[in-house]
Amino acid sequence: MQLKDVFEERWLNLANCISAGRMLLLPPFLWVSIRYAQEPARDDLFIPLVAIVFLAVITDFLDGFLARLLKQETKLGRYLDPVSDKVVSLGSLIVLTLYYGFPWPVLALYILREVFGVWLGWFLYYKRDMQGKPNAWGKIGVFVTAASVFWYVLLPRLTQHYPTDHWLLQAHWSAWAVAAALVIGVAAYARTYAGVVLRGRGD
Repeated sequence: MQLKDVFEERWLNLANCISAGRMLLLPPFLWVSIRYAQEPARDDLFIPLVAIVFLAVITDFLDGFLARLLKQETKLGRYLDPVSDKVVSLGSLIVLTLYYGFPWPVLALYILREVFGVWLGWFLYYKRDMQGKPNAWGKIGVFVTAASVFWYVLLPRLTQHYPTDHWLLQAHWSAWAVAAALVIGVAAYARTYAGVVLRGRGD
């Protein structure tokens, strides 16, 4: 399989544009979330920040749904959707770690998972002539990460209304849920593709 094969399809479609557009949400998210962390009382920062997170979640659902509905599934789209998820999620988690108290070990685990995923995808594509398929844990991980991001960006506002021991301020539980989803997802991928990597053949 060659890279040029990806672009021999009709890759310019609505679903792929939505996937690519999701990555364009990252710069405004970074700008607004950093300022909001410093000035949480400002509604003109809080409302756009929540809207950006909501749009990221909605577009993650829409690109795959529209690709199937409109029969716009392409090789590029199968890569673009997860790549967009990775870029947006990683950028968001870095900001949360630096400004919102997100646990840095979970961020480190996320980065390691992505390094493993990139290597595995490259190996399967160029060495085994196949395209790795996402599993359910990949999407679960994206959903849990999005929920954690949303919870953490609410913290500066929530701390103004609740005592420090209130359960709404215990967002670290969502971070460890992200870690659990990452570990299970890696284990599922390893189980699926270990034979292909080690023996050079699939089922």
